[in-house]
Amino acid sequence: MAFLAGQIVTASDMESAAEIGKMLLDFTATTDSSTWNSATKVLTNLAGTFTARAAAKYEVRAKASVAVSAAGYAVLGLVYKQGGAAVATDTQIEGSFTRGGEAAGVYQLNCVGTFTASVAGTYGVAAVGWIALGAGTHNLDGDASYSINRITVKRVA
Repeated sequence: MAFLAGQIVTASDMESAAEIGKMLLDFTATTDSSTWNSATKVLTNLAGTFTARAAAKYEVRAKASVAVSAAGYAVLGLVYKQGGAAVATDTQIEGSFTRGGEAAGVYQLNCVGTFTASVAGTYGVAAVGWIALGAGTHNLDGDASYSINRITVKRVA
């Protein structure tokens, strides 16, 4: 945020400028999420809320270990919602997929997406999962000893 010569800068302007680059949500999950076994999006246990400013742009990142039980394309996506906790059917801002191979396995997926807050207030973000192609049962694989799944939000503009 740039200020112009002669501009009267308010405390709110200064607070807003200082928020750029700041991490507003950092949530980890070390337990398995709900499973998904179809093209229907399922809410995982990577979800949280934060307070946004109107017209500010936010970056959402998710890193997750996905347990895949059969060949197919496991998808991890990001959704957001104004006004409260996000659910699986909210606005999608990104998706990342992996080919599950011919056998079961655990794969690392990363998603990064951005959105602009339309109004000030509480926003929810969440990671959702679904199967783009194939079959089986997939879920976020959480184990505190080796698999820490994480979702973060930071203001970028």
